[in-house]
Amino acid sequence: MKFYLFILSCLLVLCQCSLFSPMPYIDQTSYELSVPCARTPETKTKKSIYLAPMEVYPGIASSDMKYLIKPYQANYFSKNDWVSPPATQLHYLLMTDLQRMFSYVSDTRIEDVDVILKTTLIKFEQVFDPRCKKSYFQLCLFAEVINPKIHRVIKSKTFEITETAPTADPYGGVLAANKAVEQLLNGIERLLE
Repeated sequence: MKFYLFILSCLLVLCQCSLFSPMPYIDQTSYELSVPCARTPETKTKKSIYLAPMEVYPGIASSDMKYLIKPYQANYFSKNDWVSPPATQLHYLLMTDLQRMFSYVSDTRIEDVDVILKTTLIKFEQVFDPRCKKSYFQLCLFAEVINPKIHRVIKSKTFEITETAPTADPYGGVLAANKAVEQLLNGIERLLE
C-alpha cells in the first residue's frame, strides 16, 4: 500500500510540474515602415493641402502582416506584425513628405486649403512563390487630387508597386515594403506637381 501511495504522489508531483508550469515565451517581432531620412528637400509651394484619412480595403486594416502563398488565400504571420496598421504608418510618412512640398499641410482641418489628397490602400502584402522559393511585396494605392473650390478630381492614379524581397521571410518582406513605400512617395510627389 505504501508503495502505491509513493507512486501516486510521484505522479501527482510530476503532473503538477507540467500542468502548472509557465507558458513558453513566444518571440514576437514588430516591424515599422520608414524611408531614408536623406530624402532631398523640395522647394515648398505656397499652396496648402489637406491629407484626408486613408481608406483601407478589408484584410489590411490591422497590424497583422499579411502574406499569400496561393492567390486569394490570405494568411497572417503569427510571430511577426507591424508596429501599427500599415495605413497609419503610411499616413504619417505621407504627412512628413508633404511638409517638404507645401507651406501648409493638415490632416484635421479642410477649410481654406488649395488641394485635397485622398488615398485608398488596396493591397499591402508579401507573396511567396513556392516554385522558386522567392517572395516579393505588393503595394497598391489609389490617390485622388481634388480641387476643393470646384469640387472636382483634377488628377488620380493607381500606384501598383511590386518589389522583390531579398529573402523569403518576414524581414525580407519588410525590406521590400520599405522600398515600395519609397517608390510610392516619389510617385505621389510627381502626381502633386
